[in-house]
Amino acid sequence: MLFTKKETAELTIVILILGFIFSFNEWGIESFNFIIGIKNLIRAIILSAIILLTQVYIEKVIGERWGVNVFYSLWKIKAPRYITHIIKTKIYMGIIVPLVFSVISNGSLALPMVGGFSTEDDQLKRTGRRFTRLTEFEEAKIAFAGTIVSLIFVIAFKLLSLTGLPFFEKGMYIAATMAIVNILPLPPLNGSKIFFGNRIFYVLSISFIVASVSFLYLFPVILSIILAGVLAVILTTFYFYYKEYSQ
Repeated sequence: MLFTKKETAELTIVILILGFIFSFNEWGIESFNFIIGIKNLIRAIILSAIILLTQVYIEKVIGERWGVNVFYSLWKIKAPRYITHIIKTKIYMGIIVPLVFSVISNGSLALPMVGGFSTEDDQLKRTGRRFTRLTEFEEAKIAFAGTIVSLIFVIAFKLLSLTGLPFFEKGMYIAATMAIVNILPLPPLNGSKIFFGNRIFYVLSISFIVASVSFLYLFPVILSIILAGVLAVILTTFYFYYKEYSQ
C-alpha cells in the first residue's frame, strides 16, 4: 500500500495545486501582502495534504480488501489529433482546469478536479472470489469510501472549529468542497465510478454527501447526519420507484 514514485510525484503536484486554488484570494485583505499570502498558502497545502493523503490511503486499504492495487494519478487526457503536432504529450487537465476556474472566478470558485484513482487486479489476492476481476460495484465502494473520508474531515473540522481557530474553519471549507466535487459523476472523480457502478447507490451517495455537508453548516453534527441519512433514503426510494422499479 506504499505510494509509488510516480504517485508520490503526482500527489505532490496535486497537493500544491489544491493549496494554490484554496488560497487564491487570500493574499492580503485590502492590498497584496506576500507574507500573509504565503502563510495562507502553506495552511491550505497542509490541510489539502492531510485530507487527500488520508483519502488515497483509505482507498488503497479498501482496494486491498477487494484484492486490487489502487493507484492515484493526476488527471490527464490524450491530446486531440489535430494538435498532436504541437502537443505530443498528454494534457494535464488536473492542473489546467482548477487554475482556469480560480483565475476566472478570482478565487471565489475552487474546483478541485485534480485527479482520481485507478485499479489493477491482483489475481492471487482475488483467488476464490466469484469474479476474478474487480466488478464495477466493488470499485464504486472503494470510491465511496474515499469520498466519505472528506465528509469525516468536515465533521472533525466543524468540531475543532469550536475553538475559534481559523485553521479549522478553513479545513472544514476545503474538506466540504472536496467532498461535494468528488461525488460529481464526472471523470476522473470518484462520483463517476459510483455512478457507473450502481445508479441507486450513486443516488444514495450523492444525496447523503451533499445533504450532510449542507446540514453541517446549519445544525449540530448528530442532527445533520440523521437528517442527511433520512433525506438520502427518501430520495433514493423515490428514484428507485420512479426510475428503476417502474421501468
